[in-house]
Formats: sequence, structure tokens, C-alpha cells
Amino acid sequence: MLLRRTPLNQRCGAAWLVRDHKGVVLLHSRCSFTNIPSLREAQVQVWVWAIESMRSLHFSKIVFVGDSKELVGAVIRPPAWPSFRWMSNRILSSLQYIPEWKLEKADRSLICGAYRISQSVVVWDLPQSYVATSYPSWMVDLFG
Repeated sequence: MLLRRTPLNQRCGAAWLVRDHKGVVLLHSRCSFTNIPSLREAQVQVWVWAIESMRSLHFSKIVFVGDSKELVGAVIRPPAWPSFRWMSNRILSSLQYIPEWKLEKADRSLICGAYRISQSVVVWDLPQSYVATSYPSWMVDLFG
């Protein structure tokens, strides 16, 4: 999952993809958030949204992947990231409802599909939030 934020109007776009064990995209989602005062707050909002989405979709075994070293570190090893405790507390509170989860950090190049979907909110001004099967048709070059 990823986010793209515009500091000027405090709007950010977020996206997640669900893949199966073979890497095939089963579902994707996009969401628009407004009045988010900081990048850190945006990151927390996006993670909580993605976790709640997985819970609503009744996924019980999930590997969450994101590009924020600080956030992933704060959740996996809270004592090593004391200044990010508020972030890890909010995310861990949401994760308690997912029976089996793992959190990994990845380079943006490895999760560029979610990044491109999140960009559509702020770059193309497409604020409509949705959940859909497979991947967006305009991304066939990446996933097809």
C-alpha cells in the first residue's frame, strides 16, 4: 500500500492491492483523504484504512508491504523507535483484529502499482474511493 500527498491542500491518495500466492492481483482499492496535516499522520491514516479494509473483506492471513522504513520499524520494533510510538500504537491497535499478519518494508519500485493508483487521486484529481477486482484496466502495461 502506498500514499501520495500534496502538502499544499493537505490531500492524499492511498491505494492497496491484494495478491494471491502467485502474485496475481485479486483486488485493489483507492481512497482519498483530506485535511491531513502531516506526512506521518497521512501514513498512519493510510495504514489504518488498509488494515480495516482487510478486516472488512475477511482476510485473516496478510502480508502488509509499504515503503516507510520508520513506520514499519516502529510497528515491528516499537522500543527501537520511541519517537514513533503514537504511530505504532494506532497501527498495532488496528492489527489486533487480524489473526495472522506480517509487515514488510519494500522499495517503491517493487510496489509501484499501488503508488500509481494512489497518484491518480492527486495528479489526475480522481478523489472517488472504491474497491474493485483485479487491477485497473489502465494499468494493463504493468500487470497484464
